[in-house]
Amino acid sequence: EEESKAEDVKVSKVTLNAESAEMTIGDTKKFVASVEPSNATNKTIIWSSTNEQVVAVSQDGTVKAVGEGNATIAATAVNGQYALINVTVKKEETPVTKVEVKDISVSPSTMTLALKKTKTLKVSVSPANATDKTVTYSSSNASVATVSSTGTVKAVAPGIAKIKVKAGSVVKSV
Repeated sequence: EEESKAEDVKVSKVTLNAESAEMTIGDTKKFVASVEPSNATNKTIIWSSTNEQVVAVSQDGTVKAVGEGNATIAATAVNGQYALINVTVKKEETPVTKVEVKDISVSPSTMTLALKKTKTLKVSVSPANATDKTVTYSSSNASVATVSSTGTVKAVAPGIAKIKVKAGSVVKSV
């Protein structure tokens, strides 16, 4: 009597619980592969990454983000059926600590200029590690004195004008 051999049921489809993923370097995610039909003889899935420098994958579907970039994870059945996940890995954003301007010193603190003469203000911002050390200048009376974006004051007519120097939230007048 001939033994009846069980029919080899081949995997017809592999599906994954995601089509794409965004990860940050150091993150780990586990993906799950399912095979159809559910009575397939050999349901073994082989996991692989197109770029191990970006994502590494273990044979249980655990993906570790190791470098910045893009890679594709493949879950492949032994008969060649497969499914893919596109993974984008980004660097972790380092929060920027904002250092506020605490003080500005302006030299000279007062000035008298002859008509058509110029003088450049010297400004120092503290602390030295302030995030934004941008200095802006303005004149209270541009018909008497003008000031350039670099702090050069020019006397254009007789009179009195205040030059306002601003860095961050700190304002000084000359």
